[in-house]
Amino acid sequence: SEQISLARVSEKIAFEAYAILPVMLFKPLEQSFGGVKAIC
Repeated sequence: SEQISLARVSEKIAFEAYAILPVMLFKPLEQSFGGVKAIC
């Protein structure tokens, strides 16, 4: 049962990482595009 809970925890962490990763990648892109728009 300990292995199952460990798998469940790692699955939850992976799911949250997949949810957060696009946001973390998109935020700097959005800011740099905002800077480009401000310059243009």
